[in-house]
Amino acid sequence: MTVRVAVAVAGTIADDAARRAPAEACGFLAGDGGGLIVGAVPTPNMSPHRGGFLIDPADHHEALLDIEGRGQLIVGVYHSHPAGPADPSETDLAAPLDSEWVSMVASPDGPRWVVRAFAIRDGQSNPLTIDWE
Repeated sequence: MTVRVAVAVAGTIADDAARRAPAEACGFLAGDGGGLIVGAVPTPNMSPHRGGFLIDPADHHEALLDIEGRGQLIVGVYHSHPAGPADPSETDLAAPLDSEWVSMVASPDGPRWVVRAFAIRDGQSNPLTIDWE
């Protein structure tokens, strides 16, 4: 399965991940309603654990208003693994995410960050091919 993503999204995610390392960065993915992920909206990470992320409902609501105010939709979530691979962890697989959302994970690869996409359904992760536009 393929997901279409604007190239600028990778830059936003990588910049956010690098800025917040060694903590995990997190945020929402915004879609244009036509199948293209056009933006990444960083949110505070409220997780008390260094190796996890948690978005406060108030921050979720604020991001939703921001994204909808631009005529877009929340289509997924992103976060980083500053000390691990760009693959969903057991914690990620157990998270109660919308089953229609795309989940993107970033991790460092030398001086740059790798961003990968997944569909997470029923605790299972399926890699998505990213068509960068």
